[in-house]
Amino acid sequence: MKELTVKKNDAGQRLDRFVGKAVPLLPEALLQKYIRIKRIKLNGKGAKRDVRLAEGDTLQLYINDEFFEKPREENSFAPALCNRIDRNTGGIVIAAKNAEALRILNDKIKDREIEKYYLCAVQGRPKPPQGRLENYLFKDAGKNQVYVKSRPEPGAKTAVTEYRLIASRGELSLVECRLLTGRTHQIRAQMSHAGWPLLGDGKYGSERFNRGYGEKGQALYSYKLKFDFPTDAGILEYLRGKIFTVNSVDFAEKYFGISELNDI
Repeated sequence: MKELTVKKNDAGQRLDRFVGKAVPLLPEALLQKYIRIKRIKLNGKGAKRDVRLAEGDTLQLYINDEFFEKPREENSFAPALCNRIDRNTGGIVIAAKNAEALRILNDKIKDREIEKYYLCAVQGRPKPPQGRLENYLFKDAGKNQVYVKSRPEPGAKTAVTEYRLIASRGELSLVECRLLTGRTHQIRAQMSHAGWPLLGDGKYGSERFNRGYGEKGQALYSYKLKFDFPTDAGILEYLRGKIFTVNSVDFAEKYFGISELNDI
């Protein structure tokens, strides 16, 4: 039997997730079974898998030694990203320094209490100049590519993006996109499906068009985050109403002459 004490940085985590990180070699199915049959106890008693842990709680783990790695600081937590962006996409990401912050941020992202804004340079001119793209995305994991569907079908997930035309110059337009869902390649696939593929996008765009501009990566940038918390944010309450914006984006200046994003 091994015993773990919940430290400050681990407080607030679910029991099963804490144990999954503390004992990473333990298969998920076996972890859940051990909780059910009380080979994993909380403060000497059986507990449900989704119970939230408090600082000072102790866990008794009746688990074979081969499932354990060497212990590390705070037992399980390491600073972690809360959201990710596509390869070759630039911009802001969110990271949590402790487990409680990670839990809160994950909940806020899931409940759409954090607004995410992107800039992209696209081929053509969106019409109407402001609108909403709403359809379904089916992901082919083998090809790492998504397909836009107009109707629900098995495996396809709802995707919603609001867009706003900021500027047009020649064959290109600068567009702001606000994500209402967070699907793989959402902006790239939806904008291409609408007839405005991203400049430099080799997967969903036009290779011939991109070659004319010498761009080899999609012109997409996560440039603004707004922490719009309508519900309690606990230790992150200080972020309520805060907006974080990148001052400049290279393709906005290169193709549209916009050097300060405050101007948009």
